[in-house]
Amino acid sequence: MGILNRIKGMMLNPQAEWENVAREMPGATEMLRNVLLPLSLLAPAATVVGILVFDTRWHAQYGYSMLPDRAPFIALATCAFEIISVYLLAGVFYVLARSERQSPDFLVALRVALFGSIPVLLSGAMLFIPVNIVFSLVAIMYSFYLYYLGAARLIGIRPADATMFVGVAMVCMMVLSSLLGGLAAALGLV
Repeated sequence: MGILNRIKGMMLNPQAEWENVAREMPGATEMLRNVLLPLSLLAPAATVVGILVFDTRWHAQYGYSMLPDRAPFIALATCAFEIISVYLLAGVFYVLARSERQSPDFLVALRVALFGSIPVLLSGAMLFIPVNIVFSLVAIMYSFYLYYLGAARLIGIRPADATMFVGVAMVCMMVLSSLLGGLAAALGLV
């Protein structure tokens, strides 16, 4: 599994690429090392570039309201939260699949969460200017479609139920992300 081929397949021919994922069944370490970690570095790198290159005072269209000396910490926190979010989404998929009387292992749910998140992780490279968040919003919509395909193909959710499955998973993720963000803020991490 080459990361560039996987990205290209998920972006251009996702149904065939989910078939490839089902056949290859990469392990958790391989997915973390070869896919999640490299893609999770895109948003932090772009954010640091934005902080250091563009003015650090707040500008409505281009600037950040962060000090340049905090850039490495912000990058590390962003990378960690992206990785945690993918694993958290995998956990949500796993629990919801079990409630649908499916019995995937956690690794299958992780594959759906990770490979479905590719568009969002890629869009992080555009975050050097805050207004480019628009790319992330488009990527989120495409990721929903990829989750739908992955839930049906890998987890075994009926296509008629896959939309609801993904929708419920996203609501659960919003709640969990809010709780995680609140906890991080309470601990002074963000």
